[in-house]
Amino acid sequence: MSLVENSIFSFYPNPVSNSLTLELVHQLTETLRIYDISGSVVYEQEILNRSTEIGLTSLSQGIYFLELGDKMEKFIKFKITYSCSFNICGE
Repeated sequence: MSLVENSIFSFYPNPVSNSLTLELVHQLTETLRIYDISGSVVYEQEILNRSTEIGLTSLSQGIYFLELGDKMEKFIKFKITYSCSFNICGE
């Protein structure tokens, strides 16, 4: 898990499982867009707070690009699959 930073925002974790946290360096109002590998917008949201949690459970596994303002970063979406045996999970 890593933190991705640039001059406008940072986000974590990367890779993403269910949600990512977006943190802005300064308070501003921008539109966040997430693109899939083919360049299609798969998620769009107006960002109003310096820290925002974004649920991404609807996205399939893959590589995505997050755009905010004039900055774009790459992230990887993956799903965690839990396997339980004999009705005992996490023991």
